Amino acid sequence: MSTFKNFLLLSFLGAVSLQACNDKDGVGEVQTTESGLQYVYLERGEEVAPDSNQILTLHMVYTTADDSVIFDSREQDMPLGLKVNDPNMKGMLAEGLNMLHVGDSVKFIVPAQDFYFQTARMPVPAGIEPTDSLIFNIGVQEALSEEAFRERQMEEYKKQQELAIAQQQEQLATDVSAIEAFLAENNIEAEKTESGLYYNITEKGNGPEIDAGDKVTVHYKGMLLDGTVFDSSYDRGEPFSLNVGQGMVIRGWDEALQLLREGSEATLYIPSPLGYGARGAGNAIAPNSILVFEVEVLDVEE
Repeated sequence: MSTFKNFLLLSFLGAVSLQACNDKDGVGEVQTTESGLQYVYLERGEEVAPDSNQILTLHMVYTTADDSVIFDSREQDMPLGLKVNDPNMKGMLAEGLNMLHVGDSVKFIVPAQDFYFQTARMPVPAGIEPTDSLIFNIGVQEALSEEAFRERQMEEYKKQQELAIAQQQEQLATDVSAIEAFLAENNIEAEKTESGLYYNITEKGNGPEIDAGDKVTVHYKGMLLDGTVFDSSYDRGEPFSLNVGQGMVIRGWDEALQLLREGSEATLYIPSPLGYGARGAGNAIAPNSILVFEVEVLDVEE
């Protein structure tokens, strides 16, 4: 049975069974505001309403009526922050959010067209009918001042950054071992930089050296460590131009190109933290993929 059908059944039984077994401020009862917003308190928190200058921290999960999850804040590392009585919030959901107290756990039933048009201010997405109902489950954790909330955000951000750096270092060590094993197995000599980049200059150019800010035109072929080609300017018949050191390409490229000069040809072995990292890139480059590039520097403009 879908969530919405369960809700309708709950509505029918509410006056009889739920009121009989719940005696704390309507917990478990289906209630409706004057505007038509339907809600059920699953748990009541503090009686005192939060100050209008505070920010509530909360987790929110909302789904379609058939339980398909649209958004789940628990997948993030931080709860959401909601300013109490935010005048920019409109619609039925905003009305419900303004009812919340610390410790509350509430389910709201909101028409899709009201949420998307009034609160999210965007068209109803494909696959959802404007007349459908959305189910919002919200649990409120704390009420903080804006300053305390910002400090909490900074603390969480620093933790996330520290965790990301630790994960990158661990992945880098794994990738370096894999690259070294590949080079040894194939009798390839390559130099290593402090960052973990490996490169093998197969043709030394005689043109100008490449510095950050220079415009460089190159031909290249990009491969995975197993030789699978995922991109090639040669196949397109068109070289690629970029400004070096400006973040236009992956970190491994920005670093490697500054080791070359016009006319150089080189093979680059780029560990994933200097490439596309844990995100990967589309279907061709899986997360944490080591990349190999054959690069030919055609022109350098200082």
